[in-house]
Amino acid sequence: MNYDVLIVGTGIAGLYTALNLRDDIRILMITKNSFRDCNSYLAQGGISTSLGLFDEENYFNDTVKAGNYHNDTKAVKLLIKNSIENINTLIKLGVPFDKTKEKLNYTREGGHSEFRIVHVKDETGKSVTETLLNIVSKKRNITMPNDYIEKINSMSFEEVAKYTIERFNLNESVDSLIKEWNDMAIYEYSNNIKLKPNVKEYLVKLKKHDIKIGLATSSPKELYEPVLKNNKVYDYFDTFTSVDDVKRDKNYPDIYLYTAKKLGLYPNECIIFEDILIAINTAKESNFKAIGVYDKSSYNDLDKIKVKSDKFIYDFKELL
Repeated sequence: MNYDVLIVGTGIAGLYTALNLRDDIRILMITKNSFRDCNSYLAQGGISTSLGLFDEENYFNDTVKAGNYHNDTKAVKLLIKNSIENINTLIKLGVPFDKTKEKLNYTREGGHSEFRIVHVKDETGKSVTETLLNIVSKKRNITMPNDYIEKINSMSFEEVAKYTIERFNLNESVDSLIKEWNDMAIYEYSNNIKLKPNVKEYLVKLKKHDIKIGLATSSPKELYEPVLKNNKVYDYFDTFTSVDDVKRDKNYPDIYLYTAKKLGLYPNECIIFEDILIAINTAKESNFKAIGVYDKSSYNDLDKIKVKSDKFIYDFKELL
């Protein structure tokens, strides 16, 4: 099947976008892990909405103040103008917002000066996501594959692009798809992606003991360099290797062997830290020791990772 629209992400924004497109448009939705593994699902707070024309000025002032006046004012005004309509749409779709005698039960949260927050107890995000996900999953024009992430886990960006285009019959070229993903990813990696807890402290400990550190990653330089620099750990690494440098993904040992060579070490002198089963299997088969690191994206393989690894950790604090 060919698709007209690709939506990356199955949180509220992605699901609501899909439902607002015409039924004759063929939509493909993909996500980083399971469909419910998103920030929307974890949001406990409610959704702000205008109380009417009399409230729009106060609503605007509250919003830009809460954003320390860095907001896009046009976007804020658009949000306020359309807020009542969108809340009513969510109600029609079945979101069970809390009510008192059939009237919405407004609360006050954050920087709001008025009671203008609608909510579903303390799990608004979960409720809205579940409601939209239930509707989207029944739409014949929307496809949501549940094995996509498992298939691409160890691939390079180029391999993922080729696989995605072939599997879903997309009209984009490999280069255009990579550019689109890169633009989104670079922003996230440069601004929002954080280290796992206690990683920096562990890197500091290694350097104090003069232990060499190499990065072997499926991400290209355009992604790993900004995230390491943004988290202020770039200078702790002695060498960097991407699967793009060795031309094969982590199903093969090339990336680990090349990294070890650049460090001047043999495989049996190295410890590989990995959070995906395929990579741990590859490292072990090539005579590396492997420490499995917990990541929710690999939860389905957790037991196998624990068995295959020489050691398994949930937090780098365990190594300090």
